[in-house]
Amino acid sequence: MFRRTNATETAAAFSPNGKWIAYSTDDSGKMQVYIAPFNGPSPSAASPDPLRVSSETGFLPIWRADGSEFYYLAGMNLMAVSVRVTNGKIVAGTPRLLFPLRRISNMGNPYAPTPDGKQFLILDSTPLSGSPITVQIP
Repeated sequence: MFRRTNATETAAAFSPNGKWIAYSTDDSGKMQVYIAPFNGPSPSAASPDPLRVSSETGFLPIWRADGSEFYYLAGMNLMAVSVRVTNGKIVAGTPRLLFPLRRISNMGNPYAPTPDGKQFLILDSTPLSGSPITVQIP
């Protein structure tokens, strides 16, 4: 257990160094993305005031491999937020739109960034037409 509240808290993602956790919660009445320090599994170890980083709605945060940025979904848009630590506190930039999505799968997490954050794998739920494609990886 990370936090003990009456809200729904879901889709948590640890920062690459394990010191921060980004997660989605409906504590404000709609799903938003927050970041809080992670000091251990005890609810009392969590920050009492996590930092809200989504400007409207947000869910399914994923960190970039170097921890300098993370991504989240806002409706059908993929968003990015730069982050840095200053004097032991996390500082988040302004969320920016990376690109809109046509359709996304509702099976698990529908996107994954490359380690440098320059490319994304998107699970699209668009029905296939024609013959299926088989990819063999040696």
